[in-house]
Amino acid sequence: MKKIITSIVVMLFFIGFSQEKKIKEANEAYEKLGYMNAVSIYIEVDKNGYGSPDIYKKIADSYYFNANYIEANKWYQKLIKSSEIVDYEYYYRYAQTLKTVPDIEKSNYYLALFSKLKEADSRAKEYDDNTQYLKQIKTDNGRYEISTLNINSNYSDYGVFEYKERIVFTSTREHNRVKIDSWTNQPFSGLYVSTLEKLNRFSSPEFFLNSSFFSSNESTAVITKDGQTLYFTRNNFNRKKNKKNSKDEVSLKIYSAKLHNGNWTDVQELPFNSDDYNCAHPALSSDEKFLYFSSNMPGTLGQSDLFRVAVLPNNTFGVPENLGAEINTEARETFPFLSSDNELYFASNGHLGLGGLDVFVSKINNDDTFSKPFNIGNPINSAFDDFSYSINAQSHIGYFSSNRPGGKGSDDIYKFFEKKSLMEETEKLFVGKVVDALFGFPVENVVVTLFDDAKTIIDKTTTNSTGEFFFKNNYRNKGWYVRYDHEVYETKEDYYRNKLKSNSDLITTILPKEVKLQDGLDLAKFFSIQNIYFDLDKSEINDKAEKQIAILLYVMQKNPDIKLEIKSHTDSRASKSYNLELSNKRALETSNWLVKNGIDSSRISSKGYGESRLVNHCSDGVKCSEEEHQMNRRSEFIVIGN
Repeated sequence: MKKIITSIVVMLFFIGFSQEKKIKEANEAYEKLGYMNAVSIYIEVDKNGYGSPDIYKKIADSYYFNANYIEANKWYQKLIKSSEIVDYEYYYRYAQTLKTVPDIEKSNYYLALFSKLKEADSRAKEYDDNTQYLKQIKTDNGRYEISTLNINSNYSDYGVFEYKERIVFTSTREHNRVKIDSWTNQPFSGLYVSTLEKLNRFSSPEFFLNSSFFSSNESTAVITKDGQTLYFTRNNFNRKKNKKNSKDEVSLKIYSAKLHNGNWTDVQELPFNSDDYNCAHPALSSDEKFLYFSSNMPGTLGQSDLFRVAVLPNNTFGVPENLGAEINTEARETFPFLSSDNELYFASNGHLGLGGLDVFVSKINNDDTFSKPFNIGNPINSAFDDFSYSINAQSHIGYFSSNRPGGKGSDDIYKFFEKKSLMEETEKLFVGKVVDALFGFPVENVVVTLFDDAKTIIDKTTTNSTGEFFFKNNYRNKGWYVRYDHEVYETKEDYYRNKLKSNSDLITTILPKEVKLQDGLDLAKFFSIQNIYFDLDKSEINDKAEKQIAILLYVMQKNPDIKLEIKSHTDSRASKSYNLELSNKRALETSNWLVKNGIDSSRISSKGYGESRLVNHCSDGVKCSEEEHQMNRRSEFIVIGN
């Protein structure tokens, strides 16, 4: 019996020693950021009965850092149940993963617990100020139409940059020189390029850089407008080897390259990089004076912050500056993008969201400060990671990436069309609307200037297509002048004795000037007249169209010497011959309405063009939304013979 007991003790000793050895091996992998290698060992140890709160934490974090929130949720739950003392940060991460399960009630409970225990944390304050935040961002706002791309792989695809009818993007897809990244257990990422062949269809991706090493990660490219300079992210690489820092980690750095004879050469790391921290995901401001990026360099408020650095002549740079607490949180801010409308888009899991990384937008003010970030909501954002958002402000077409369910790989690229402006909904703090005094239609491109009591200019903006303008209402003084200027309207000025009030809807009317109209002028554009849109397959003047034509009536009455050529267009649905006939009927119907209301018929000519002059991509056989087709069902009004 004594021998049996001794044998059991010896066996247990060796089993325990074996498990300790495995834990040590897993810890080494974890500390070197080889998360998925570490997870497989930790799980085996736990199955053998040697699990612990520390192991549960590391398994959960490994999944969390790889954006596998459903698996992370299981292990955070096990961590919280197994220990009476838990770092408060894990309540926050657990709350985030609960949104993917989903268990919103429990997620809110742990967010509330986190905010109570970490009152000084900006995330806690944000939650306390808006506990009903999900109601505002969860419902599909109808702003976007989303589609997937044919170039998505079974791996990770993300980070689109538009470049000469092509897109440059990041992918971990398999190729003939595959090496595996121990962080993700996928091939190292590389930059690929694909050409747009037709709507939503791209050519087979090819390698973008001839200098790629394939034993390090390359990602997130941005190219200057002249096409001569490239900025991109790459692992710290020296003499064809990954270079490790004092923590045995390989950091991320931003590199530049120059275009010579069609090839990207002269690859150099930027001077503000360091072996001891990460710099990644570069983005240029619209004037290309600043390079924005994500980093955990000294001065970072959280896990990673957004910074910017001045781009100076001769490939030199200023000193990086943190974008501050309005943008950055104690968590992670990353993947910046600057639109031509001076909007900063970025991904964050620190601001209130639907779960994982969400996309936010902040307006860059005239004084270079940032407005409060706004969650752009569903359907761009989901309970999973949504990031790498970019948009062409002119076409309203853009891209983002997500690991939401239903995709082809671990991250997929999605294309979207923005149907209505986003910033109109983000800063409705002091809202005004300018309308025509005679007909009540909105007036676009009115310059609205805000002065203080001493007539010093404080702010300036321009009305949008719906006649609206927005001021931030962060002005503390009392006594304000607001002036409205437009080239074809009389200047008007209003005075406000008190403070500008939040969410105060103001409607201002302005009168047209007496203006000499020149031949070839499009009255719709000149007077901010909205195009006369017809219902599908109809030529009759509807109520909405009648209000617009009434503006033409007024202009022709006030300018009896002008003549008009009415041009009518259809969309591409139905046959070309039918559309030509329909457009002629519409042009004639518009002309008849004006004649009926007192305009001599000799002053009007009309012609239909059918579908021969489409203003967008919606030709025969192309799938388009009703709003896109309606853009082609329009009339134009050209001054002739004046």
